[in-house]
Amino acid sequence: KKAQEALISSEERFRGIYANAPVGIGILDPEGRFTATNPEFCRMLGHEEGDLLGKEVLTVAHPDDCAAVDELRRRLLLGEIPGFTLDN
Repeated sequence: KKAQEALISSEERFRGIYANAPVGIGILDPEGRFTATNPEFCRMLGHEEGDLLGKEVLTVAHPDDCAAVDELRRRLLLGEIPGFTLDN
């Protein structure tokens, strides 16, 4: 029961941080489609919350970033890196 309560508490903390983060966060599936985006990410790209779900990341990435995103995603899928960020 304590482990379950700790998990619930951890999930609530994560959701609060994710929703209120001052940086944009997008989570992708293995095919590069958005499974989640936080409000700041949507604001940065000029989309309403939920509009990006299911869209391929390369369809909204800046053209100058597409090669880097593709390479980082490839490395992530190979297990070479645990995640990646893009800063502009």
